[in-house]
Amino acid sequence: MTRPILNLLAIGCFAFALEGCISNEDLAAASVSTALSGAKNTRQTRAASDHLKKDTCLDASEAAAEAAAAPSAGLYPSDCVQKTAEGPSLHVEYDSCTGPFGYVHLEGGLDVDLTEKSCDVLHAALEDSGDLRANGEAVEYTASADITADGDLRMLDYRGDWTSRTRQGQEVFVTAELDIVVDRMTACIEVSGVSSGYLGEHDFTADTRGYSVCPDACPSAGRTEVEIDLYSERKIAVEFDGSEIAKVTVDGEAHEVTMICAGEDTEVEPTRGGV
Repeated sequence: MTRPILNLLAIGCFAFALEGCISNEDLAAASVSTALSGAKNTRQTRAASDHLKKDTCLDASEAAAEAAAAPSAGLYPSDCVQKTAEGPSLHVEYDSCTGPFGYVHLEGGLDVDLTEKSCDVLHAALEDSGDLRANGEAVEYTASADITADGDLRMLDYRGDWTSRTRQGQEVFVTAELDIVVDRMTACIEVSGVSSGYLGEHDFTADTRGYSVCPDACPSAGRTEVEIDLYSERKIAVEFDGSEIAKVTVDGEAHEVTMICAGEDTEVEPTRGGV
């Protein structure tokens, strides 16, 4: 239940680029990280929907308990997340969790409250526990999602916002609205939607369509288009094909960015800037 957390990890990569020397290579890598957030972050929001029983009405307390017992995906290392349930509530605690590039490390927690809207719909309300931090900087986070059961599929209607500051003191704000489909049997997801916000004086938007990914695998399909105002508008497109290479164009200039889809970069420490 922490989809924007990986969004935070991804936007942190943009901050890392913006507060150092801004090259097209920096932007390409940051854009891949932003695109990856669209799907991997939903794996966390997915936690309360992965194991809901089929052919019965959804029960919030049962969903929270099953989410707490389920393994986490999309954050590295795999044991950096601890989840505990109490009735229809779930607490998620992060211990130096990172994303695909290892630039941003998370500590602290999130709280999730589940309620039953109807027989086949749960509502999830999420917020930080008051101690959530990214690279030592405080993060304020709120989100909500309606989770609808459709056979083995879980349909998530998600909206979330978070704010923080970079190590250089620039304010970061991100808001996201996503439509997410989760296959309960395979744990694969498909994501479409938009996110937007700013890093200091730099505004950005990201539009993701048809992003498909399964646990412990690189994205198999999808495209993300990013626009960011770096004193002039920069346009970036990222495409995924199932390999470890993301194909990126920055203002028409082609790049290939190697992703570490299994999270081998968890020991990377930020050396400049970043959330």
